[in-house]
Amino acid sequence: MHYSANKIAQEPNAHDRLRATSSSTHILLIDQNDELRGFVRACLAEHWRVNEVTGVRSALRWLRKMPQRNIAIVGTLPKSEVDVLGEALRSMHATRTLVLRATSGVPSWAEAALQHPFTATDLREAVMVLEA
Repeated sequence: MHYSANKIAQEPNAHDRLRATSSSTHILLIDQNDELRGFVRACLAEHWRVNEVTGVRSALRWLRKMPQRNIAIVGTLPKSEVDVLGEALRSMHATRTLVLRATSGVPSWAEAALQHPFTATDLREAVMVLEA
């Protein structure tokens, strides 16, 4: 499934859903770029619990400790780490995955992707779709 900003824009009361979002979903942001982590944190922290790691090993440890429903947001990582993370995420059925800065669509191990450039609204809407 490729995320489409139009999908949420066409839904009635999308912004009301954002205000009512449950904070029970945990978001794990996996990214080596400080600026992107800051942007994602600023966009999402008001409505969701955002945890940040910079590497795959830390991400996998965190995901194994958090058996409830999670959303993993994968940003800037070396390709070799992305491949390892993708294989692990594929087996974690309680975790939905959003890839940022996707250049060629949604990887087979992810549920959604946002291509650069994307806005704060695009990011929030993608998370709402994955959370639903």
